[in-house]
Amino acid sequence: MLELANITKRFGAQIGVDSVSLTFKRGDVVGVVGENGAGKSTLLNIVSGIVKPDSGTMLLDGEELGVAGYKHANVRGIWRVFQDPALIPGIPLYENVFLGHEERFVRFGVLNRREMIRQARRVLGEMNLEPDVRQLTSTFSYSLRQAVEAVKAVAVPHALGLGAAFVLLDEPSAGLTHVEVPRLLELIRLLATRGLGVVFVSHRLSEILAVCDEIYVLKDGAVVAQTRAAATDESQLHELMVGRVRPADFHAEALQASGLTEQVVLSVHGFSRRDRRPSHGREQHRFVFEDVSLDLREGEILGVAGLVGSGKSALARCLAGIDHVNSGTLQFMGETIRRASLQTMKSRGIVYLSDDRRTEGLIGTFPVKWNISLPSGERGAAGFATRGGLWRSRFEAQETQRVIEKHSIKGEPGGETGRLSGGNQQKVALAKWTRRQPRVLIVENPTIAIDVGSKGQIYRLLRDLAASGKSIVLVGDDLTEVIGLSDRIAVMRNGRIVDLLDSSPGNKPEEARIVALMT
Repeated sequence: MLELANITKRFGAQIGVDSVSLTFKRGDVVGVVGENGAGKSTLLNIVSGIVKPDSGTMLLDGEELGVAGYKHANVRGIWRVFQDPALIPGIPLYENVFLGHEERFVRFGVLNRREMIRQARRVLGEMNLEPDVRQLTSTFSYSLRQAVEAVKAVAVPHALGLGAAFVLLDEPSAGLTHVEVPRLLELIRLLATRGLGVVFVSHRLSEILAVCDEIYVLKDGAVVAQTRAAATDESQLHELMVGRVRPADFHAEALQASGLTEQVVLSVHGFSRRDRRPSHGREQHRFVFEDVSLDLREGEILGVAGLVGSGKSALARCLAGIDHVNSGTLQFMGETIRRASLQTMKSRGIVYLSDDRRTEGLIGTFPVKWNISLPSGERGAAGFATRGGLWRSRFEAQETQRVIEKHSIKGEPGGETGRLSGGNQQKVALAKWTRRQPRVLIVENPTIAIDVGSKGQIYRLLRDLAASGKSIVLVGDDLTEVIGLSDRIAVMRNGRIVDLLDSSPGNKPEEARIVALMT
């Protein structure tokens, strides 16, 4: 049993957790839910030894649990999946899988890398993941890196013969697809039946209800409710979390297609991208995606769905000019763009928001106002520079405050962005582009790892953009979200579009149909 009694942690004047008392038992799956900023991640940081509480006690099997860092917590049997991938990008994937436990592979002073590679392949294979573990971690997608984090916490202790009493899962499914999520939930239940305690933090309330025994609700750092999963539903949990009932029209479908016209804004034909990978001294070529043709209409939200590795993320990056295609044509408002670059597309009002907000969407050590200003340094109505190159600081301050209020961002213009909750960081990342009123917004998993209250606000923001005639390419793993928001859905499998589905009001496709096409 893991017991927390009156745990309190403050960060300056801000309360992280406030007199929290919880009990976790081996063999149980306990859910912890709450809005962004409610204190969930702070609580897990304390239990896993990353943050020291200001007051309160923690007991493991009746003895005081004093942990001096994360690895010490591992020794005591506590493992963790972090909300954002905590992998080192510049080393091979297999080294990240066993990071901090390399001594288990040392014999006579020599590190057995071949055995590390073999074991990494085995534990990843248990989750039906088969990446080349010898490649640099930076070459893999956000979703695959997040999946590796989950594998590290639930499979590595067993593979290395290390003791595990409690596994703390902080948004483990955030980067997983609908096909991968059931396997993760099955693995969580399996851990519980083997006598491990599981603490499961997720904004996907359906997953919490499907797998948990007990649920604690946090709000403003304090426990405001405790309930059995079998005795509640999503609507009741939402009301406990945010103090209001979730609207039936959660995806604001009443506004759908209000700005939709037949004018084609962005069009691609025969888009193909090949990837080059060294293999046994030779360069091999494979298609990341192949022969993709799509039209994006004015005021349309075009969803793109597919499994990890289907090519959907690579397609989004090529549409935005971040990566280049090997063949095919792209037209914007009838003009052929022969070699799209990030700057070229941005100058035409085509912008991209990554699902990896920490490394590709924001600079966490910068103030909120700086992050909002980042894409707007040029002159013009959206920019903060004068014709002479002087920075319009007063205009920046006024504009930032307006954006903060419009997007309901809980933070100050001069506050450090990295200290905001995940949901507020995502709003900042989105606001830096939407304030420019882009012609086309390409966005991947816009509500990844954020609470239901913030999700509703972002859905409304995307709807307002589309209603004003802006076009959106929505690449997503959350099929409920993709179906609810999209006018049409392109389903990708093995680098190709296998179907283009109508998702207009009253014609929403079933999730099962999309999953069948994806797989």
